[in-house]
Amino acid sequence: MYYHASGTGGIEELQPRVSNHGVPLVYLSEKRENVLVYLSNAVEKYCRETGFTVDGPLEKWGPYGFDRDGILRLEEYYPGATEKTYKGVFGYIYGAEEVQSPGFDTGIPGTVTSEEPVKVTSCEYVPDALEELLSAEREGKIRIKRYEAMSEKDRQWIRETMLREYVGAAEHPEYRHFLEGMFPWVTGEKGESGVTLKDTMGARHSVRAYTDEKVPEEIRITLSDAVSEANREGDLHISIRWDDPEGFDSRLAHYGNFRNVSNYIVLAGKKSGDFDLRCGYYGEKLVLLAQSLGLNTCWAALTFNKRKVKELLAPGESLCMVIALGYGASQGHPHRGKSFENVCDVKDAPAWFREGVEAALLAPTAVNQQKFYFSLEGEKAVLRTKGIGTCLQTDLGIVKYHFEAASGHEAEVR
Repeated sequence: MYYHASGTGGIEELQPRVSNHGVPLVYLSEKRENVLVYLSNAVEKYCRETGFTVDGPLEKWGPYGFDRDGILRLEEYYPGATEKTYKGVFGYIYGAEEVQSPGFDTGIPGTVTSEEPVKVTSCEYVPDALEELLSAEREGKIRIKRYEAMSEKDRQWIRETMLREYVGAAEHPEYRHFLEGMFPWVTGEKGESGVTLKDTMGARHSVRAYTDEKVPEEIRITLSDAVSEANREGDLHISIRWDDPEGFDSRLAHYGNFRNVSNYIVLAGKKSGDFDLRCGYYGEKLVLLAQSLGLNTCWAALTFNKRKVKELLAPGESLCMVIALGYGASQGHPHRGKSFENVCDVKDAPAWFREGVEAALLAPTAVNQQKFYFSLEGEKAVLRTKGIGTCLQTDLGIVKYHFEAASGHEAEVR
């Protein structure tokens, strides 16, 4: 028997849905206890209870993994998470006797998938998901790691991870709403971590000289996953070159004072429409993620080995810029920048707008030119270039990401 949990009753046939693996699938488990965690989605429940309406699919929240003995381990990333997510929630556990699995490897123990609809052969009503989970825990079928049992190392990982999640959720307001509710320090207020989104932006400075320290594999995987997501969302072909010093082995690189650069991000793709703006937007998203992971970066438009890097491109692709990446010999230093009044003429600006513009002033721009300007039309933020300069569209993309990541509101580029 295979099992599938849902909050919807009366299902006779389970339909494939677009999944985290990029293809429509039906997910089932060989173990009934493993599907209990899917009876409630913490993001959906919090949005419903707080009256936050969402158009479109909701972000999934699944803080669980598996121990070496194959038993599911549900983890609490904030106090009382299990009770807050599952108490009072009812649902259904559907059974299926046959599944035509395509052999898709999800990496989840005991999970089978189907690209075709799956016929339901049984249905069990679950009146209280929390009681069902606690019962499974008492029987030793699952484990729950409470927040109170987390080590300081665990909590530090949670703080760093939630901050990265918040930075990357500019296009998912419902997820940001949930994160702000469960982890208030991800916004402007400093919490126990002492780190905020704006802190990450403010700590980022251009660094041109790097140490020999290797980037750990787990950080490489995190950044590579983020690159894949950026490519899907931005219709780009961004890549990361690890341990490849040739990308910055040129006279121009030395002229630009780059030293010991072995890793770099290549911003490339089919040059169409707002290509440069998209490269700036998603490139800066990666830059801030790298900063939150303890790495340093520097945007480079000319001062790298362009011939070598262009050899990496697929036919028909264009190169926008590259971003040096690694552990800096220093943390860089801030540059004098413009003020809110220099880049905006809005009087009595709402808090979210001011927060976004102040974050935009922390964004890197070519030769620190800051040739951008914000206005407010009703409730819509508008971003434009102001004056002439170099790499202006890429700069607008970088600035746009800072504004949207900090404010939670879209900035329309004109």
